[in-house]
Amino acid sequence: MNNNQKFLDDLKVALNVARKTNLYTAQINRKQPTAFIFLLDQSGSMHEKIKVNNSFKSKSEFAAMVINETLNELLVRATKANDTRDYYDIAIIGYGSDSHKANIAWTGNLSNHTWVNMTELNQGFISKDMITQQKKTRKGIEEIEVERKIWIKPISENQTPMKSALLLAKELLEQWIVKNSGLDCYPPTIINITDGEATDADNDELIDIANQIKALGTQDGNTLLFNVHISDSASNSIVFPESTDELPNDIYAKTLFAMSSDMPQVYLEEISKVKAVLQKNVYKAMSFNADSSQIVNMMNIGTSQTNKAGQSIV
Repeated sequence: MNNNQKFLDDLKVALNVARKTNLYTAQINRKQPTAFIFLLDQSGSMHEKIKVNNSFKSKSEFAAMVINETLNELLVRATKANDTRDYYDIAIIGYGSDSHKANIAWTGNLSNHTWVNMTELNQGFISKDMITQQKKTRKGIEEIEVERKIWIKPISENQTPMKSALLLAKELLEQWIVKNSGLDCYPPTIINITDGEATDADNDELIDIANQIKALGTQDGNTLLFNVHISDSASNSIVFPESTDELPNDIYAKTLFAMSSDMPQVYLEEISKVKAVLQKNVYKAMSFNADSSQIVNMMNIGTSQTNKAGQSIV
């Protein structure tokens, strides 16, 4: 039996595990981590400018900012008493800088890595900057300067091989699932940040691969696939749409909607409160034309179970 056949057999065993009754409830700790894979559109169209709050940024600047903010948030969650704990395995896939295929997008000291744990992430940033945040205090809302680490810089060139990125993500997911087979791991999360159109596949192909990815998972549930659609459209921003009726008449937005996961039951009440609507049975793991705070908030809701990391096992 060759190694490839052994891997396929091991994957089959890992995927055939019986699912729990209460899904998306696994505790996250160093013995049973979860995984995040970011897919980052780095194609030429990402150089276009969009309005972000009161200024204009390129789509690539905005996308890099979203990823860096999310990584900083995960790092905060994984730090207890100044000890960085390896609760999360992270990979970043860029598509566009190479016209024909997607590639692992880590740079600097992490450039030879595929998966990065939190200890490596904490040490492997390429630079730092300071941002202004609002903090609620006894005196009211105050603005404070906060240091943020940077791992990803903006890139915008060439075409949009999104299919290649999805296939690479599927390959990495399968490896991670086999590695953690037998553990009660919170399912992996994939976050695809893009402005829309793929150049290496039609829409049906993208949806088919996305469905294959969403079928992968652990005993705690299926992989969650988020799509963050960055648009220069004047349409209102949308987070966690319930149907395509909420979206503009945009074929790429509707394709990303179809690719996105249905949010698990455990998150529905929280999403309804944010959207200020009566609780629905289905919300899609997607945003359209949202600003950075809305997207980070979406990520916080969509991964809020990970806030419980390390409660009993250190």
